[in-house]
Amino acid sequence: VELMLAFPSAAEARYLSTKPRLRSEPIKNGALSPNSAMIVANEVKYCGLELFGLVLSATNTSSLVHGGRIIRIAYNSLQSCCSYALRRSIDPVGTPAIRADGKRGRRWLHDSLHLRSKSVKVFGSAILTTGPSVALASEGGSLVAKGLVFVSGCLLEQTNAADADPEADWGTLMDRIEVASACADTLNIAIAVTGPYLESSTRSTIESVTATCLSDLPGYSIPG
Repeated sequence: VELMLAFPSAAEARYLSTKPRLRSEPIKNGALSPNSAMIVANEVKYCGLELFGLVLSATNTSSLVHGGRIIRIAYNSLQSCCSYALRRSIDPVGTPAIRADGKRGRRWLHDSLHLRSKSVKVFGSAILTTGPSVALASEGGSLVAKGLVFVSGCLLEQTNAADADPEADWGTLMDRIEVASACADTLNIAIAVTGPYLESSTRSTIESVTATCLSDLPGYSIPG
């Protein structure tokens, strides 16, 4: 599953490091060319997310010894699907893999809104499966908190989509709605499962983004 989730990053790295005239040639000891790998990369990751979701649904209490790894896999998938602008603002140290390179071009597979919504949903499922004790323990707690900030950022991006760069995201209006819905559902899950244990800064971010999104709804006013 982890190899499937990492496939787009590997495909882009090989594509950008290969000379244009050789991108249609199968790589050494491989079955796909860089061009072919780019075509199927996001589908491979989507299938990996589907498989990971099935694993989560089948996970029982005795399997939660691997809870930290579950959260890490879900977080890494979520982070890699977020926009470059969001990743740069939240985790600038962890974003070198998607930075534009003047000589080798720019990565774009992470701009898929369809894949982003799926990653957000799986992150919510991981929190629901592992529960508060695992999700908030040591490394898991840090990743859950940072992941929820990413989810909040994704929701805010879709709320302000009218002002965004039209080429920044790859998807339809329905894909944007799906991302917003997935983010709202995941934040709801997180508050229900880990709410009492979240750090005040994380809760404050969620509340601030929620208030901003609600204030943008026509005819809606926030009480008080």
